Amino acid sequence: YGGDKNSGPASGAYRKQPKFTSGVQSFLVDKVRALCEEIDKTPLNSTSDITPTLQYIEWSLGRLHIIGKELTMLESRHSGSLRQLRRGTDAATDRCPYQLEVEIAKHKPRGTSSMCTVVLACFEIGDSYPFAVLDVDISGEADMRSLERHLTKNAKPGFGYLSRTCDAIAAFQGN
Repeated sequence: YGGDKNSGPASGAYRKQPKFTSGVQSFLVDKVRALCEEIDKTPLNSTSDITPTLQYIEWSLGRLHIIGKELTMLESRHSGSLRQLRRGTDAATDRCPYQLEVEIAKHKPRGTSSMCTVVLACFEIGDSYPFAVLDVDISGEADMRSLERHLTKNAKPGFGYLSRTCDAIAAFQGN
C-alpha cells in the first residue's frame, strides 16, 4: 500500500517508545505474561464480553507502561536497579516479587568530613503496586524514625508512589 517509506508505525513516526532497562524489561515481560494467563482464563460468554475485555487489556497495558517509565526514571536518577527476588513466591499468584534498590544522596558543602550522605531504599514491588503500601527497607545516614514518620505522612499509594517516596526521602535529607 502506498505511502512514504519513512512514515508508519515501523519508523517510529507516531510516537517514540521509551527505552527500558533490562531489569524493567524483565519486570514488564513477567507482568504481560501474567496478564495473558489471566485473559486466557477469562471466559467470553457472548460477543458483548469482548469490548470490556479489550478495555481491561488496554488499561492494564497502559498501567504497565506508566510503571515501566517510572521505574526506568528512578533507576537512572538514583543509581538504582530492579531485580526479581528469588526467595519465595507470592502465594496468591505463584510469582516472585521484584525489588527496586535506589541510592538517594545528599551532597554536603565542601570542607566537611564526608562529601555526601546516602540513604539506601529497597522497595518490594508486588502485583498490588501502585495501589497498596509498599514493603520498604531503608538504611543509611539519617534519623530513621523521623524519616519513617515523614514517609508515612507524605508518600501515599497511587500512581507515582515510588517517585513520591524517593522525593520525600530527598526532601527529608534537605535536597
